[in-house]
Amino acid sequence: MFFLPKIKFSLPVSVFTEAECRNIQAPALMETLPRMRLNRHTARSIVHGPMKFGGLMIPDMYAEQGLGQLRMFLGHLRVGDQTGKLILTAMSYLQLIVGSTRLFLNLPFPAYAKWMEKSWLASLWQFLYINKLTVLVQKHYTPSPPREGDVMLTDLFLYFEYKPRELELLNQCRLYHQLLSVSDIANADGQSIDPIYKTRIQHPDRSSRFVWPSQGCPSPKAWKLWKRFLFHLEDEEYLRHPLGPWTSASNQIWHWRMSPATRRIYHYRQVGGWDQHDPIDIQGRTRNVTTKYSKTPSTHILEIPGDTVIVSYTSIPGQNAFFGGTSTNVILPPILPITKAPYTLVAHGEFIDIIEAAHQFFRRLLGPLQIPEEVTLQAIGFHMQDNSLLLCSDGSYSPIEGTATQSWIFSDTDGFVLWSGAGPIDGHPEWLSSYRPEMGGMVALLFLVLSVTKHQEIYSGQATLYCDNQGALDNLFDEFPKRGIFPMLQRDYDLLHIGKRLLREIPITVTGKWVKGHFTGKDRKPQHDLNALADQLANEFRANPPAGYAPLRRPRQDPFAEATLFYDASVVTSYIPTIVYQQLFGQRLRDTIIKEARLSQIDFDNISWVAHGAVFKAMSRYKRITTVKLLHRLWNVGTQKIRFDPEADGKCPCCRDTLETFDHVFQCQDAKTRQNRDLLLGKLGTYLAQIGTPTSITQCILAGATWWTTDAKSLPTNPIASIRPDTWKVTIAFSSQTSIGWDQLFRGRISSKWEDAFRYLQKPTDPKDLSSRWARRLIRRLFDISLEFWSFRNGVLHGTTVEEAKVLSRERIHVRVTEAYTQYKSNNSIIANTSRYLFRTSLENRLRSDDQYLTCWLQSFALAISHHNDSMQKSKEQARRFFGAYIDAAEDADQDYDPEASSTYSSDSWLSSPIDSPIHCHQARNTSGITQDPISLEQLFSVPPEDDSDDTSQSNASPNPPSYRNLAPDPPSSVSSISTIMSHHDTSSRSFSSSSTSDSEDSIDPDDNSEGQMAHNPATPSPRPTEHPSEVFAMHAFLQRHQGTIMSPAIYNALHTATALSTPSSTDSMPVLLDRPPLGAPQGSNDGYRATIALRLALEEWSTSAPPSEILQFDLQSEHTAPDSTLQSDIDENPYDSPASDPGQFLSDEEHTYSSGTYDSEADAMQIRDLIRSALLWLYSARHHPERYSLSQPIINAIVYLPVYYSDTVARAEADEDIEEVERLAPVDFALVPTVDDNILPSILPANIPRQIRFLLLLNDYFPNIRAIYSERQFEPPRTRFSQARHFPPAIVYMPDEIPISEQEDPPDTGFDFF
Repeated sequence: MFFLPKIKFSLPVSVFTEAECRNIQAPALMETLPRMRLNRHTARSIVHGPMKFGGLMIPDMYAEQGLGQLRMFLGHLRVGDQTGKLILTAMSYLQLIVGSTRLFLNLPFPAYAKWMEKSWLASLWQFLYINKLTVLVQKHYTPSPPREGDVMLTDLFLYFEYKPRELELLNQCRLYHQLLSVSDIANADGQSIDPIYKTRIQHPDRSSRFVWPSQGCPSPKAWKLWKRFLFHLEDEEYLRHPLGPWTSASNQIWHWRMSPATRRIYHYRQVGGWDQHDPIDIQGRTRNVTTKYSKTPSTHILEIPGDTVIVSYTSIPGQNAFFGGTSTNVILPPILPITKAPYTLVAHGEFIDIIEAAHQFFRRLLGPLQIPEEVTLQAIGFHMQDNSLLLCSDGSYSPIEGTATQSWIFSDTDGFVLWSGAGPIDGHPEWLSSYRPEMGGMVALLFLVLSVTKHQEIYSGQATLYCDNQGALDNLFDEFPKRGIFPMLQRDYDLLHIGKRLLREIPITVTGKWVKGHFTGKDRKPQHDLNALADQLANEFRANPPAGYAPLRRPRQDPFAEATLFYDASVVTSYIPTIVYQQLFGQRLRDTIIKEARLSQIDFDNISWVAHGAVFKAMSRYKRITTVKLLHRLWNVGTQKIRFDPEADGKCPCCRDTLETFDHVFQCQDAKTRQNRDLLLGKLGTYLAQIGTPTSITQCILAGATWWTTDAKSLPTNPIASIRPDTWKVTIAFSSQTSIGWDQLFRGRISSKWEDAFRYLQKPTDPKDLSSRWARRLIRRLFDISLEFWSFRNGVLHGTTVEEAKVLSRERIHVRVTEAYTQYKSNNSIIANTSRYLFRTSLENRLRSDDQYLTCWLQSFALAISHHNDSMQKSKEQARRFFGAYIDAAEDADQDYDPEASSTYSSDSWLSSPIDSPIHCHQARNTSGITQDPISLEQLFSVPPEDDSDDTSQSNASPNPPSYRNLAPDPPSSVSSISTIMSHHDTSSRSFSSSSTSDSEDSIDPDDNSEGQMAHNPATPSPRPTEHPSEVFAMHAFLQRHQGTIMSPAIYNALHTATALSTPSSTDSMPVLLDRPPLGAPQGSNDGYRATIALRLALEEWSTSAPPSEILQFDLQSEHTAPDSTLQSDIDENPYDSPASDPGQFLSDEEHTYSSGTYDSEADAMQIRDLIRSALLWLYSARHHPERYSLSQPIINAIVYLPVYYSDTVARAEADEDIEEVERLAPVDFALVPTVDDNILPSILPANIPRQIRFLLLLNDYFPNIRAIYSERQFEPPRTRFSQARHFPPAIVYMPDEIPISEQEDPPDTGFDFF
């Protein structure tokens, strides 16, 4: 209602290609088709296809654009208004550019498309070519070769098969010289090419007589190609094919002409006319007489004599004269004006002369006309003047044969027939209807009335014309005709236009009146008898047309038509949209049906598509959509459900033991289904008898239908198989339907042989052919029966009443809920821990809820499974990619490795095996006073067993790990220590121990019971093992689970590193950590409790100690960095993140940019969040030596303020995906901004700051506008901070509940213990 009018309004003046139109309309179709209860991916051949084959014929944007262009083109040319004149001008220009003797709209468009400019006419040209349409424009001029043997230059271009770019260059040279054919470049004798045309110099003595499009001088490359083309036309400077004599006027004007009789020379003037130069004879010393001409013309004339020949001249140096050159003796034909005399309808004179002088269109329409005697003509004239003349016309149309005829009658008021006749109605069989013969009969009558008035010289009178087609009468005798181009586009415009013109020419008044056809009532009047007689005459003429007057496919051309449309060798008079959609989508839909139904071309053509299309088109729009699903097997049966959801129930709702297919709906052997099927087939047999179907046809149709719905595995049996004369047609029809398929019978695709059999067995007393009507009735009934099959199936599935539907729906919901509980009970790991609240209520209590609640619960359960599976899959992929660089090649090649199975006891997995781990952890005291949950990191920080097999520096660990809850924290003043023994690839063991107090004094934990301890040597830093990712995962735990209490392993290891780098590695990279030994699990332990306690106590131990004296070299530009980061941020990939995100996946520059601060994409927000975290950790690592990075307090404050400034972005990155978008945008809390002096701010950032930090500070002009940002913050009193705040990064100087970076409430269940 809204989309199509708005789109179609501007389409006629658009020039979109077919692909562009498809892309524009695609979003609208994707939204419209589901609302039509159709799949949005339904074949477009079905959506836009013609109704003849069962297509919906939904308007297609490209088809509507072409139809609008065609209507404008034909309408304005027929009206002849200003727009029509502009179209003719544009056509003339494009015709010269194409340079063909045919109308360019009728040429093959692909041959010219690649070197033609895009325009409105070019778009119309392409549309006509695609749809195999041609046009004829009366007032359009097409050039023709003026000499025998002449050829158009563009035809030669195509003949030599130049490339499109070369064709464009050659055409530029042709347009520059204004040439059409070879005769334009040849000399007057036609033997050679004028040399001047081989150059870029325009000919001074020859010019075109047409107004050409503007064309600049082509490039040297074009002229080089042009010379090579002319070389192919010559043979030793002569044309290979010399031209013959002139047959028509030349396309050029030759400026110098001479009259042999008077010896006068005429010179053409560019402004028009000719200058005449008289000869001057000069007597020489001898008897020779020399003739010369003065350059000053003697006179100026408009026309030259017809006997002039082409001549050349030679200037005389130093004189105002020239010599006449050699004459070619070539006389050019005169130039005739390009005009056509208008056609005159009827001239005064004898009646026989008037008829013979009529246009062939009228002579064909009147048929074998019998001229009446003069007395009869005078009687007709008398009744005209007496206002007592009755006229009646009628038409006869046979849809089977595709032919039509018309008849007409002159009568007086008493019904006495004065004159009658009949004639053919030519037209394409597929576009004919009863309307055209009715209109043709009235046009024939009006032409005869005009002829009589001209013959009798009658100027006043009245006549009444009767017709039984009200639509034809309304269109012809419209008192208030529409203005514009729309009247020129009506149905059967040619006859309607001629009829209206005849009415204007007739001097008497003709009134149109409707009469009921085939009237059988009591009040019968003369007009009823005249109508019956006219109908009889038309039927007889159609049944037995005289020789030479049988109806033809192509009508005669309209004598008044300015523009005519042709298709399939016939004039298109109606159904233009049907033709267009048939051409655009008919073949596609045909191929779709053949492929789906597995038909051969012969079987497809044997289907009665005419009757099928007539029934389908007569349906309502709603029922048409329902029937389309039947015709193209689009029912939502079990196979289709499984196709879109493999877990769906695809069984038949009736029998419940078979997969439901489309055919199974008709063939189900359930008892109730069989009973319903027998009832429907019985109704079909009764209906066939009611519409007069012969018994033999009824028996065969019921036998085939019964066979296919019950036992389709065997071959069908014809109940009356015989070659007797009365049954052989039925036998042929049965065999044809068997070849097509009896399943197609229920989709209305009956064989056309059934119509032949019905026509053959029809009663001889029937006056008309009823086979087509019988076929349409049969197809309509078959559609209804098939839809009743589907309704019965839906009734079983959904119920036939509202109450029954509610009961069935509730039963299905309860079954699904019960299955969900059973599934969860058998395997509770199918959903994440955060979603287990769905099963807190018992099954009995859950089933007491209403249907709407249970439906929502089922959707939540399905969503939880989906999210959990996605999270697990992403975790596996990220873990596999992350640990891929640390897995030994031999282990990676192990064929027994199964990533899906548990790797605890796997022979090739060291990631999750805690056995034989060489680490010994001592119990430590928690000095912070804050109890934390255990972090199980044993699978991440254990070392390979094969590296420890020969290590003797290990001590036996306790067989049972201590309980974390039994570890009582000590007072803050107590001393704690931790020592770790690690093994390396050289089988040597090293011990790293550290202990610290509030005064930074080293001590040894008295409870430490590990063996083989070694004092940490600060002079020899430990080599960094590259096999184990010890830092990344602990950092993840630090950032997401335990902010404010524990540190990353990198910070812990830095405390025990002997030396640190004195200078940063580079200004464009993060600092590098030299020594990062992995944490390991205790030897012999089956779980990660010891590793968890070791990590936790070690980090808490460090948090109570004094800061180290050296700078932590924190490496974020490692092999863990995502190589495809849009931000180029060198951030460690975070394998486990929010389920709503895509961890570790960085977007390409082409997909996302950071030009705005909205960050609607969750992936973008995640990258910003990770970059902020990395910046804060780097700031902490460089806090003791800020001078190395030129860090001032305002720059430090700017980095600290980043979490607050991007609070909405961080909130969006860590929010659950089910939260509404509006709720994800958290307002910025300016109260969290540090209250320090920020007045001294450098204009530019120091170069020593790593590029990732500079990128983040400059993103969205953050740093340049920092003063304005700080000016909007709010101040509040200082807040309470816990005791060890000075040892933490700036991001966590506040209490844990005040941290600007939000933490996940419930981490995703990724399958690893530390989560």
